[in-house]
Amino acid sequence: MVFQTPKSDHCFKSIPKLVYFQELGVPSPHLAKFISKNPMLLSSSLDKKLKSGIELMKKVLELNRPDSGKCDINDDLFRILSRYSFVIGEKSTLLSNIKYLESCGIVGSQLIMLLKNDPRLFSVSETKLKKLISRVTELGFAMDSRMFVHGVLACYGNSAETLKKKYNLFQSFGFTECECKQMLIKAPILFKSSEARLRRGIEFFLSTLKLNKSVIFGSPYCLMCSMEKRILPRHRVVQVVKSKRLVKKLPSMTSILRWTDQKFTEKYILRFEDDAEELMLAYEGHLSES
Repeated sequence: MVFQTPKSDHCFKSIPKLVYFQELGVPSPHLAKFISKNPMLLSSSLDKKLKSGIELMKKVLELNRPDSGKCDINDDLFRILSRYSFVIGEKSTLLSNIKYLESCGIVGSQLIMLLKNDPRLFSVSETKLKKLISRVTELGFAMDSRMFVHGVLACYGNSAETLKKKYNLFQSFGFTECECKQMLIKAPILFKSSEARLRRGIEFFLSTLKLNKSVIFGSPYCLMCSMEKRILPRHRVVQVVKSKRLVKKLPSMTSILRWTDQKFTEKYILRFEDDAEELMLAYEGHLSES
């Protein structure tokens, strides 16, 4: 990137910051766009705020991803800063929140996942963070469980009132409160979905597919699948396969939804050479309609 001759003291003072971000590995073609989205970075003190906060995050990434190369770590760092530059905040807040989360068992790849998925957590006050963790444990998540970090993300994205509304939605379809809590623990990310998306998914599985609600309770991940890109296209192909009696027995829809796109097309489209064109039209037809 070629910098123009600075026309003001502010512009002149910004150059060391731009150079610093280039040295971090921010690609020159993306630097202007990056700064335009995060103008506060240019008004922050390079030595007192930017460097201290960024170097701390970089250190966390390095300690928790010891086998990663410099490029991978810089990519993660750039991703975090691109989404939430304000997370740099005060070094003391960032450091205290990291230490507290580590004391709760959120370390290594889980800590990095929080940084990458919702770094806002690291800029809240420690008091708010402790209240959040307390709420997560009260909902039934154990700190030594691999799902605990996902519970933190789900609860941070839902107020107690919003979560209650989603519980009420499930209960309106016959699920008990206990089943709602168990589904939250099994698939916490599910509860980050909007009420409208959850309702549409539940209605499809219960009304269109005529499945028992126990299927959703046992495999709540099915509600996280994209209706337009995965559920409906595969359902249409399955309907054609059934109507033509191309196979004697089909696996459950919840199993089919777990498959990759490649596996699904190989097993239920490409293997039936005489009907592959019709099956592909069924598969792609809904995608184009949507």
